[in-house]
Amino acid sequence: MYRRIPALAVAALVFALFACTASSPSPPPASLPPLPYTCPPTPGSQFTTPYPCTSAEHSVNNERLERDALEAEAIALYQRFAKEVTRLEWSGGTTAMTPELDATTEYPLKGEVLEYLSDQKNAGEVLKGPEPRLSWKVLKDERREGSLVTLRTCEDMRGAILHGSDGAELGRGRVVVGKRYFKRFDGVLKIFFTSLERTDACPF
Repeated sequence: MYRRIPALAVAALVFALFACTASSPSPPPASLPPLPYTCPPTPGSQFTTPYPCTSAEHSVNNERLERDALEAEAIALYQRFAKEVTRLEWSGGTTAMTPELDATTEYPLKGEVLEYLSDQKNAGEVLKGPEPRLSWKVLKDERREGSLVTLRTCEDMRGAILHGSDGAELGRGRVVVGKRYFKRFDGVLKIFFTSLERTDACPF
């Protein structure tokens, strides 16, 4: 038995078919442009090799690398300075500035070190025994007179003995803790100020 389909239903069916066949798939989203910089991996990050990064990340990363390099330069400079002072103390002091002291220090520290070593030389005193054990850490927020880096240092001189010109024992070494301040002079990093105190043990 033939059954007439209402015109409205036919129209709805045609529209539905047209809608299904006429539509096309959405285009894939456009790929994002590559990040313009490359950053090296940092400790604790998920990356183990250089990775693409943003301008802001690159700027922060460069600042961190520059700071790390500056602190490493200061530590190496302090080690050179301490080694030279130790050499001079164990050889009986000096009344003349040495090239290594000149390369690692600036005033007022330069004058203070030379005065101390001159007094030792003039008194005929010499240190003997094991050389100091050095330790240090960077003080991130400590500044003085435009300093760029500050190190908290510890020189453990226990075991060293100071002898007079007649060979008699004058005293025994202790632990010396200090703050060493660094800045550039004519582009060269040097230690220019130091504060020291004696204690019984290194605090770090």
